[in-house]
Amino acid sequence: MNANGAAQTRLTTDPAGDFDPVWNADGTKIAFVAARDGNFEIYTMNPDGTGQTRLTSNSAHDADPAWSPDGTQIAFASNRDGNFEIYKMNSDGTAVTRLTNSGSGEGFPAWSPDGTKIAYNSTAAGFNDIWKMNPDGSGQVQLTTDPGEDIHPSWSPDGKEIGFASNRVGLPSRHDIWKMNADGSGQVSVISFPSDEDFPAAAPGGGGNGVAQSDNDGDYEIYTLNPNVPLTSNGASDTAPDWQPVTGSYPRPAGATPYSVPLVPALNSCVTPNTTHAAPITKPSCAPAVGSSAFLTVGTPDLNGQPAKSSGLVKVRVFCDGGAPGEVPPCPTTTGDQLDGAVTVSLTDVRCAGSGVGCSGPLADYTGDLLLEINAEISDRSNGGANGAATTQSYPARGTVPCTATGDPTVGSTCSLSSTLDAMIGAGAVVEKKRAVWELGETKVLDAGADGVATTLGDNTTFAVSGLFFP
Repeated sequence: MNANGAAQTRLTTDPAGDFDPVWNADGTKIAFVAARDGNFEIYTMNPDGTGQTRLTSNSAHDADPAWSPDGTQIAFASNRDGNFEIYKMNSDGTAVTRLTNSGSGEGFPAWSPDGTKIAYNSTAAGFNDIWKMNPDGSGQVQLTTDPGEDIHPSWSPDGKEIGFASNRVGLPSRHDIWKMNADGSGQVSVISFPSDEDFPAAAPGGGGNGVAQSDNDGDYEIYTLNPNVPLTSNGASDTAPDWQPVTGSYPRPAGATPYSVPLVPALNSCVTPNTTHAAPITKPSCAPAVGSSAFLTVGTPDLNGQPAKSSGLVKVRVFCDGGAPGEVPPCPTTTGDQLDGAVTVSLTDVRCAGSGVGCSGPLADYTGDLLLEINAEISDRSNGGANGAATTQSYPARGTVPCTATGDPTVGSTCSLSSTLDAMIGAGAVVEKKRAVWELGETKVLDAGADGVATTLGDNTTFAVSGLFFP
């Protein structure tokens, strides 16, 4: 439903029970619990109810899902080892890892907005209290010690406070909404009514009103907390609310792929002018024009007597890497992160300027490596925790480009690369549903420098850059 209770829409229709929905950090998926096979399992679906996918499958109960802020993992509770403990898994259901092993009972994990802590409730100390731990299960710390029941922790958007439900005041069956600092200090009651309030959820972005379930009218409805106003009203039970996250917005196109630029030999920039360009481009210039690379060149009749046969192209194409055959961006068909950028480089007639690593002499075929560098300013929703929309400073994507001799004395080596941005930068450089705008600056190819090793930066010089040639 909308935040004011309007437009209530049913998302699941299975005859079994579906409950405890939780949004992921960018608002593109909902995890939930269902009893469709006779016990509780964890599923995910799209916000419109489509794409329902089962993540867990065993004869025990798996429940209480909670997304990590980056959307790559889900913490949950399971009694698959005899009693309820906290586990985590990848967002596609793989790599299940047990985090707690108290022998008591743990449940309802809640990931902190910065991803560094998981709050949960546990009976390890004899009562149901709120605890927190590191995402690998270490550093378990008890935050509440009241003999009452403290359950269902929920972090504030800034990560400084934790809301929870407690029956420490009043009847055992009646919970109130409390909050405390993230270290357990400053425990205070937020809402205390004669009814039962549970499952607090702070409004996203630090603004607006929190919500919770309440049986103030005799059955459970969703209420705002301050003031206490019902958002739902019917004779059934409406429970366990969760907010869709606020995600930053910025201008973006409908699509922009592929990126394709030709390469030209790099020439030294003009630092100390000694002449002037002809009109209308009356800018100071430097004579003569000199190639930037101290180690490589290309055939040029009036420079070295070799035929001009060099051509170069760098191409980056948005695509779905793996997943279902024929899947197209934004790659929604297959669970997991399929989105990536395919990078290809082709550069011909690469010759040696002299002797050295990969060079048998002047104008010989170069048989070493080059280094591709694509400089990008990246705007996406992968900044500062859960879903921060921001633009990075210029970041270089680099890949090694090997060169092979042609055996033809009229043309130099051919250098080529076929890779992806995730492979060049690291897994997750391009992530589905983060709406990334890559503003591309200079694309260039560097030589391997004096040591002949392309990846040891410092002695490399620029050999080719994106540009145009007018014959």
